[in-house]
Amino acid sequence: PRNRRKTDDEKLKESYSVSRALRSVTGQLKYNEDAGPEREANQEGERIARASGLPIENKPGIFIPDAVFRSDSTTALDAANLNPTSQQAVADGYRAKLWLEELGLTVQTAQPGTNNIPVSDFLADAGFVDEAAMTPVAVAANVRRPSLTAKAIYAKVVNNWYLQATAGDQANTTLLKTLLEAEARTLNINLITRGSGTVASKGLLEMDDVVEVTGANADALSRAALTTLLNSPDSNDASFGNPGWVVSPSIRNTLMNLKVDAGSGQYVWPLGDPMSLLGFKAAVSTLMPTNLSKGTGGATKRGIVFGHFSELIVMRWPVRQIIVNPYSNNDGTETKLISFWDWAARNPKAFARGFFTAATTS
Repeated sequence: PRNRRKTDDEKLKESYSVSRALRSVTGQLKYNEDAGPEREANQEGERIARASGLPIENKPGIFIPDAVFRSDSTTALDAANLNPTSQQAVADGYRAKLWLEELGLTVQTAQPGTNNIPVSDFLADAGFVDEAAMTPVAVAANVRRPSLTAKAIYAKVVNNWYLQATAGDQANTTLLKTLLEAEARTLNINLITRGSGTVASKGLLEMDDVVEVTGANADALSRAALTTLLNSPDSNDASFGNPGWVVSPSIRNTLMNLKVDAGSGQYVWPLGDPMSLLGFKAAVSTLMPTNLSKGTGGATKRGIVFGHFSELIVMRWPVRQIIVNPYSNNDGTETKLISFWDWAARNPKAFARGFFTAATTS
């Protein structure tokens, strides 16, 4: 209704300015500027962060809770306001889209604190009472509830003279979008495999209980190996619908040149369907590594994952921290964006992984 009173969140979102918040914390506010909405949002964001036990940094910066930083937020030309205008959005979304969301990845905004989800095969015996004697059993003993705890990702960029000169009035917007894209790339990499091996949560190529179909020294890439991957979730009663592949461009190139047999003239990956493999959607990215170690032969193995990505749960805590270095130099002002994430496979056997060497015909 036209006469509906605006909620407090709506009022805050209309008056909130990212750049004014940053100017306030670095002591650069103009004499006639009021940073009341920004201070209110900062207090709410800090409350959420502390309630969640987030590893926040005690440095000059601001907290931005979800209430004032939404996907429909856009920026005013003069102050990076988060209210609707005709200008470029502060971000196309609150976060950059994750690569695996194309395959159905589930992203949830976590409640403050530690979050748990049940991880299990969810198998139990059942039968009609009048059937032959049977002893019902409880849900499989490997049920567990891993604690999803906030793990910090930080992206850093320098807001320098070149950015100011090229982006003009949209420098603040470009800065935030650059930080969000860097954040998403880091998360995307670690959902597949831990690039540094130090992140507590494992990616799909390392995750416990994800079915591995290849041998101790990896296997030759073949059509038969791919069909084994494809059938693994169903073989383990872990099929949920709309599964997909994650492969590297190197794997796709190999399969596009790998004949099904010697006489048909057909290839495992037909040239006319570059985003579909053996009837299922495929995500192709250089984020799937091609320098994996598996047994002998050194770091030369290429990975493939097939699975039902709705069973991969990614949680994001509903606040971000932006830290700025108030001391500018010739290189510009350093800005760091910190966000908090974790993930787990709700049913690990809904996924299968393989490590492959050279290709052979099947």
